[in-house]
This record gives sequence, structure tokens and C-alpha cells, in this order.
Amino acid sequence: MKFWKYHVNGNDFILLESSHKMHPSQITMLCDRHKGIGADGILCVAEEEQVRYLHYNADGSVANMCGNGIRCVAHHICTKRHLSKIEITILGQTYTVALNDHIATLYAPIPKVLEENRYNSGVNHLIVSAYTQSEDDNVDVVKYRDDTHFEMTTYELGVGETLSCGTGMIAAFYHGVRNQLLSHMAIGTSKGGYNLLYLNDDSICLSSCVHEVYSGNWNERK
Repeated sequence: MKFWKYHVNGNDFILLESSHKMHPSQITMLCDRHKGIGADGILCVAEEEQVRYLHYNADGSVANMCGNGIRCVAHHICTKRHLSKIEITILGQTYTVALNDHIATLYAPIPKVLEENRYNSGVNHLIVSAYTQSEDDNVDVVKYRDDTHFEMTTYELGVGETLSCGTGMIAAFYHGVRNQLLSHMAIGTSKGGYNLLYLNDDSICLSSCVHEVYSGNWNERK
């Protein structure tokens, strides 16, 4: 089975050109960092008239959206097709991603405000200043340094602590803008690297480098 290994700021993925649904045991095997390839999740890409993909977390669960994963899919397809922009659909929702060399920019809708510090930016995020456990939300521990810089650590459902989270960056950025902690352009830093974010009238642009680390063949085993 052919695969490609990608990451955005250390948030890493196994990309497969496949439309077949995967069994949770197969997903956890591939994502195992000692006995498998190792990753935070798997991206199953179907190149139809419109590019569609499914995103699996490392524990086998399905993710509704991933700001880093979708940019890896865009890099893979745009590089192969020599495109600078592409539309990608995940679970019925379509997103636009632009590629300039290795810098991928996701044009994401404005997050839905669920509560004062809870947002849905494709998936639910809880913005806090100190870690608190949640069974329903990804938790983002955020420090706003000044009006153009913030730092964030994300604890994702189905994964745990990650080096970077794209939807978390979007939620934390929008929370900062809404509460006048950030300007309409800012840099968000995580343990794995940084993103540039910009608020338009109807979208948030999220930009960072995408890295294709290597490709190979997985020897399927029972």
C-alpha cells in the first residue's frame, strides 16, 4: 500500500490515495509510532471530479475537519496537478486552499460562537488560559502576548496533545479578535511552529509551510 508522510508544524499525517473506509484497528496500527508508520492521523484522498477526503484520528475515530490535514491534501494534489489553488470537500463541507511554493493557505469560514470561549471552526474548540479536561471539545491553552502574537497548546480529541492544530489556531485567533486581544492579522505559535492568520470579511486565512517528509510502501499484515 503506497503512502505519503506529511506534516504541518509537526502535526503529522499518513496520506493514502484511497476512497475505501478503514477499520479502526488498521488506523491505530498505521499511526502507532513504534510498530507502524506513526502519525496523528490518516488522510484518505479520493481524486474525483472534486477532491474529497476522509480524516481519521490516531485512535480510529473520524474527524469532521482538520486545518493542517486539509492543507497537506492540497499540497499533495496541487503538486501533482501543477495547480496553485484547489477546492477540497470533507464530509460535505468544501474548503478552498491556495499553494504558493510550500506555503499553503486555508480559507476557512468564520467560526461559530457556541459560548463565550467555545467555538466551532470545523470542530469544537474550548479556549482556556490553563488546561481543563473536556470530553466534548478540543482544548486550546492560549496565551495572548500582544495584539499580533499568541501562543497555543492543543489537546485534541482522539489524539491528545499535538505540536500544532489548524482549527485550534483559527478558533484562538478569532477569540482574540472578538475580545480585542488581537488585531486582524497575527502570528500564532505552537510547539511545532507558527501560522500567519488574517481576518477577512467572511473568512479567516491560515498560512504555513507544508512538508512532504517521505513516501513508501506499507506491507499490509494481519
